[in-house]
Amino acid sequence: MAFHVSYNGKTFIARDGESILDCLLRSGQGMSYSCRAGICHSCMMKMPAGNIPDEAQNGLNRVLRQQGFFLACQFYPAENVEVMLDAPESSFCYLGLDKNCHLVLMVAGTGVAALYKIAKTAVLEKHQGQISLYHGINSKYDLCMVEELEKLASEHNNFDYVTCFLNENFAGRIISGLGENKKNIIVYLCGTPGIIEELREKIFLSGVSPVNIYADIS
Repeated sequence: MAFHVSYNGKTFIARDGESILDCLLRSGQGMSYSCRAGICHSCMMKMPAGNIPDEAQNGLNRVLRQQGFFLACQFYPAENVEVMLDAPESSFCYLGLDKNCHLVLMVAGTGVAALYKIAKTAVLEKHQGQISLYHGINSKYDLCMVEELEKLASEHNNFDYVTCFLNENFAGRIISGLGENKKNIIVYLCGTPGIIEELREKIFLSGVSPVNIYADIS
């Protein structure tokens, strides 16, 4: 049975057993995709209303699920649907989804205040897992909020504050500290766009799920 897929002001027909991604691609729509297996999350879309199958949201965190996001390659419509491309509402804050996970906070250059806020909120909400904040700098003049961060580290055994120079294998140092269980890691990136995009890619390739990597690019 065929169903209507409304997207970008147009309506397309999804063939029997055809995913939303394949329907839109066949109809000439320029969609982002890669693995087609629900792993890379490149084809994430949003449905403003209606029921989304559980398998179309596998791997997405609670916030994205609640906002109506799904993976188009895993959504096989069983009724007429309306879908859209949209950016998730800001999730650059402590979400508290898993209080036992390892929070890895990284800032390249400026923007440490945003990560300090996340770390502070996490400890106030009694986050149980490790919290690691890495501040990558070009020179000692980039350092700020050192007193506040060192105080937070002295008061909470599960919080580490580390500074290192960006030209001294900043990414490698962070990745080496992630450990083997990459499924238990949530990463926050903040700072210069070029460096952050490079870090995001390397962290993803190390095994951290892209849905657990949040970025705030200055």
